[in-house]
Amino acid sequence: MIRVFDATIKQPVVILVPGEYFAAENQVLSTIVGSCFVVCLYDSIKKIGGMGHCLLPVLSSLQMKKEDIFNYNINFMEHIIGQMVKLGADRKNFIVKVFGGTGSSYNQKYTTDFISEYCKNENMSLDAIDIGGNYRRKLYFFCDTGKVHRYLVEANDSVSEFIKMEKEFIDKVLTDKVQYGNVILFE
Repeated sequence: MIRVFDATIKQPVVILVPGEYFAAENQVLSTIVGSCFVVCLYDSIKKIGGMGHCLLPVLSSLQMKKEDIFNYNINFMEHIIGQMVKLGADRKNFIVKVFGGTGSSYNQKYTTDFISEYCKNENMSLDAIDIGGNYRRKLYFFCDTGKVHRYLVEANDSVSEFIKMEKEFIDKVLTDKVQYGNVILFE
């Protein structure tokens, strides 16, 4: 992640690249998403937000089963939530917004299925889902208000660099073959 001054919104932002997550109270988080998806979580009472740039739902090589990708993303979500809880957030207050899934209709279906099932199982409110289409999305997530500013962007050099990072992230996940164990969560 990188901290920069963003000329578009005229304030400092934390930029997340694919595979990263971050939680904060009074920060603006930003990323560009293509076929992967980005989740923004917000505790509406404590005013704490978290963002994660999650794994591509459908892999062209199909080297991971759908269940493995679900498990990977569940683990990823728990890391974001864990950071937020450390800051004082309470999961029962979480509002969820999701963006991305550009490209195939399968990407859209996977993202919708995953996030809907996750929110249902975790009793979280799914406030916004903006997936699909052919444009990438540049996102600004305001952790203190829960608002997301979304811009549709066409491919250019900086967007292409983010998409390249998404692909490198996916390749790394495929080659690392992460193993998952049992997780016991405490309330």
